[in-house]
Parts: sequence; C-alpha cells; structure tokens
Amino acid sequence: MNIRIITIASPLHDEQVLNEELQNILSEVKLSYQLSRAAQYVPGNDELPIYHIATGGTENIFLQTIAQHTPSQSHPIYLLTTQRNNSLAASLEILSYLNAHGMRGEILHGTPKAVAQQLHDIQRMADAEQLCRHANLGIIGKPSDWLISSTYDTEAIEKKLSAHLLNIDINELIDAFHTVTDMDCFDDMAQTTFFQRWEKKGEALPKAMTDATRIYLALKILIQRYQLTGLTLRCFDLLGTLHNTGCWALARLNAEGIIATCEGDVPAMLSMLISKALTGQTGFMANPSFIDYDNQQIIFAHCTIPLDMVKSYAFDTHFESGIGIGICGQIEGNRVTIFKTDGTLSRCIIDEATLTEHTYSDRLCRTQIKLHPDQPETIKTMLSQPIGNHQIILQGEYKQLIAKMLDSIKNN
Repeated sequence: MNIRIITIASPLHDEQVLNEELQNILSEVKLSYQLSRAAQYVPGNDELPIYHIATGGTENIFLQTIAQHTPSQSHPIYLLTTQRNNSLAASLEILSYLNAHGMRGEILHGTPKAVAQQLHDIQRMADAEQLCRHANLGIIGKPSDWLISSTYDTEAIEKKLSAHLLNIDINELIDAFHTVTDMDCFDDMAQTTFFQRWEKKGEALPKAMTDATRIYLALKILIQRYQLTGLTLRCFDLLGTLHNTGCWALARLNAEGIIATCEGDVPAMLSMLISKALTGQTGFMANPSFIDYDNQQIIFAHCTIPLDMVKSYAFDTHFESGIGIGICGQIEGNRVTIFKTDGTLSRCIIDEATLTEHTYSDRLCRTQIKLHPDQPETIKTMLSQPIGNHQIILQGEYKQLIAKMLDSIKNN
C-alpha cells in the first residue's frame, strides 16, 4: 500500500520552512511515499493517507479536508507532527475531536528517528492488511475433537480480516492422495532441496517418507484447486486412513509460504497468517509441554516445524502414534516471539522470549525448545486464561508490532 503524506498548514507560515522541517523527518524514512498539499489531494486506490499537521490554526482546515475524503474505517486517522509551530498542540485538539465523534486517530510524534519507525510500522501493518484481505483459508476436515475451546467466529474473521474460510472434506485429500504415483513422489524427493538435507534420527523407513511426500503432493492439489493462501489439517485422521502424518507436508508448505497448521486449529492458522503477513516470519505451532516455575521457562514441542526456521533437522516418527514421519528441528537464533490470538480476533497472548535450549525427550513431540519469556505474567496468563493449547513461535522480536496490529484489527 502506498503512503500519501498530506500537509495541512496555516497560510501564516512560510511554506519553504515547513517543507524543510518535514524533510528533516522524512530523511529518516526508508520507504516509498508521495507528498501533496491538502488543497491538491485526490485520494488514490490502495493509498494510505498520513495528515501532516504542520502548524497550529489548522483544525478547521483538517475538518474540511477529511469531509471531502471519507477516511477508511480499517485504520486510524494518522496525524504526523513536528516539534515546532504548535504542530503538536493542533494535533491534540484534532484528536480530541476525533475521539468525541467516534473516530479513531493516532498522533505520530517524537524525534525524526522515532517518527520514521512509527511510519515504517504503519506501512507494515497496511501491507499486512492487504495480504490478509481476501485470503482463502482451507479447513481440511473439521477441527480435532479435543480442541473444545479453539472455536472461531467466521463472521468476525471475515469482517475484521476480510479473509475467507473454506470447509473442505478430508475425503478430498484422501482421494487426491491416491492419485499421486510413486514416481511423482520420487521425482519430488529428488528435486526438493529440503530432502537433500536429510539427517536420519530413529528409523524413518523409505515407504513412510514416500507416503509423507504423497500427502504433501495431495495437499498441493487442493491448494491449487481452491487457490488457498493457507490451510489447517485434521491430521490425526490420516493415521488410520493413510497410516502416516501431515508433519512433513506442513513443514514444507510453511517454508514455501503457504500457512499450514495442524489438528484443524483455526485460531492457530489465523495467528500464523497475521504474524506472517506482518513480519514475513514463518511460525512454529507448538504445545506448551512443561513449565519450570523456578527458572521461569517453558518447553514447547510439536512434531512438525517449518523447514525455513531451522538450521538443521532430523527425521523421527510421529510422537503419539509412533508411525510416519515427524521432524526434530533446531531453530536459528535465540530471540523469539510467542503469539496466539483467539478465534474472534479479540484477545491474544503475546510476549518475547529467549530460546535457552533445544531439548529431546522421547515422551514429547519431536521438536522441543525451552523458552524464557520476558514477562513473568506470560506464564501466569497461559495457566489461568489460556487461549487453547497451541502457541505460535516466531524468530525475532515483534511483540509491539503484533500487539499494535491486533489492536487495529479488533477495531475493524
């Protein structure tokens, strides 16, 4: 989405001086934008307006400007200020007006570097909204029976994200599975760079690997058929019917940019969609499996992890069933973000954490990481007001950015 910065100024001030002050801020901004004066502003498609309140005495000029161009309801009215010419004072008056009339507004203020970061975050959120808008999210099979609280509100999701949920019978996947030949699987295994990094852990038999690849190729058929942006798979149904798991398929799809979660968990899929669109980072969907109160650490574990998140990995069996292909991965880096939103996009758990250790126990899912959350309240919240069991782990520090994005989504 393109940013348009619209200057609103009193005619009493020197235009050249005001432009120099604006350029002092914009010199720190490392993104594309266009400039215009309020009188010449014509809204463009997919354009995000930022109102530069350059001076005092501009309150009524601002009202006239937005009266001519109805602001979008999907984001606040952004007021860009400087440190001079009563810019902040005028913006405070304008924001008070917006609040009193039920409109959302936000003042961008501070040092040039701080304002540049605010503009950068706004750009990222606007781009993320575009990526989420009209996303096709497939629910392949119903959510797993044990996800008794991981419900979702289709109407709220479509209203707040403009994303579409598609219910796909799991028999479509099973039928697609049976159309994939052994030669298709062998060709795929020969070509994928992921498979060339195979490190064997335990006994992952060639037939199990072939059928795990067959599930991946069958999912690709459904992705093409329904033009899916992402999916969640009722994967445990595959244990009895196909005698394998979706772990390898989901690990690859996520690395290829297709949001892919386990167990039909729609809130987890939404969390991964939002965080991927906003940060560009793939998410590791995992269960909190053990909490060390004394050291304030949590072990998260799951049998699949996106292959673009790991520095190395080994194949194992799926934990609960002991069959098929599971993945034991080692994550790059040591700073991560823990994130999960609910199925109405109205509440979330979010914190940053330090990855302290990769553990391995044969009594847990195969990829296991030990995290130390920055805030002790995170552990308390997980135990007293959890959002289901699954959490999404992202590489990097994105707490403030994701929280701001969720706050914007809640108000849509």
